[in-house]
Amino acid sequence: MEPNGGLNGMGLQQEVQTLRMVPMFSHLDPARLKLISFASERVHIMQGEEFIREGEEGEDAFVLLSGRAEVTLEGGETQVKLGEVAQNQIVGMIALLAHGRRTATVRALEPMECLRLPKDVFHQMVRDLPILRLQSCAICPMPWNGRRPISAKS
Repeated sequence: MEPNGGLNGMGLQQEVQTLRMVPMFSHLDPARLKLISFASERVHIMQGEEFIREGEEGEDAFVLLSGRAEVTLEGGETQVKLGEVAQNQIVGMIALLAHGRRTATVRALEPMECLRLPKDVFHQMVRDLPILRLQSCAICPMPWNGRRPISAKS
């Protein structure tokens, strides 16, 4: 994975329009989308690269701007393909929301461009924006207190 200073000449306004097509961000105003763009890092992922590995600590989420990736689970000596993700989707959120480890491996099927959202930026967005908090609960349905999941004993 390599930092990428530009996405095929894509300017800030084009990037904001692209972020608006991501379902989780579609209700955000342009100023918030610009903040997401500024707070993230644009990265290039090579074909075949595993940029999320099952069992690793979740440190970031990725907004897919171009390209496709497959999502797999380890099944002993085999891998089980769960599906594919493509442009305008986010991967890596479950580990961030659950403050835990990655639940699957994601491998690029072709060269990809992504925005990498660091964990602290993602958590700040979820804390500050009720609509993202609600959407996050639909993805990872556990009580959220802004820092970590609330266990049944809390």
